[in-house]
Amino acid sequence: MEDAARIEARIASLKDLGDLFSAIEAIAASRVQAAQESLTSVRRYAEVIEHAIGEAASLRTNTTRPFVFDDILPTSALVAICSEQGFTGAFNRLVLERARSELAPKDTVIIVGNRGAAIAADHELEPAFKLGMATRLEGVLAIARQLAAKLNAFDTIRVVFGKYRGGSQFEVEIRQILPPAKRLFAIETPRTKPLHQLPPAILLQRLIGELLLAELMLALTESFASENAARLQIMQGADHSICDKIESLTQSSRQLRQEHITSELLEVVAGAEAVRVMGGGSNL
Repeated sequence: MEDAARIEARIASLKDLGDLFSAIEAIAASRVQAAQESLTSVRRYAEVIEHAIGEAASLRTNTTRPFVFDDILPTSALVAICSEQGFTGAFNRLVLERARSELAPKDTVIIVGNRGAAIAADHELEPAFKLGMATRLEGVLAIARQLAAKLNAFDTIRVVFGKYRGGSQFEVEIRQILPPAKRLFAIETPRTKPLHQLPPAILLQRLIGELLLAELMLALTESFASENAARLQIMQGADHSICDKIESLTQSSRQLRQEHITSELLEVVAGAEAVRVMGGGSNL
């Protein structure tokens, strides 16, 4: 029964691994849900800032640098938001492949997430610098602030990230954050001028800085949800695979037990037959 014992040990090991994957699956599911709830608030925050930019733009009396929409801007950054942890399947690869396809000659590459940074060279990307990605939703704001501080020197900023599509689905999207969309400056002049204490140019500059932070939070939160959706899908697949393997091993164990029982029965029957024959021979 050595083989049967080995199979039972493998079954026990797989069950322990299944418990681990189930725990990761539960955590990923809860993080997806939390990110979904947070996205509503972040989107609303970005909308408020966009509206404020429109109102502040109505105060402008002359053109200042943040509102120049040149075809070629002096400094540009391409940000790829990847994962900090593993078990995400093709998530990082898809983000980096999209970033590589969108890369312009003058782009400075920035990668968020050490898992993505570790394989960036495989996708012909050389990041000027990298940041760790948040592993908990509570850490997204801190990462957004760090990233915004790094991006203050750039005139044009594009972000590549996983956009959450519901369930365990996501798709890779690229979004331009700076320069701000022209539509933000086309809002109708309000009937009453907004109250302000700063010169219009400075007010607009600060609002655009706030918009940068809001858009980065939105992209990071979307990516956080997508990353955990990918992890949820991987864990669900792993769980099914483990269940199938356990079922296969259980059947093998049952078959070995049956073969062992059959073998023992045959030995008993053969022994009984031998005794009968020997007994019958002595009576002759």
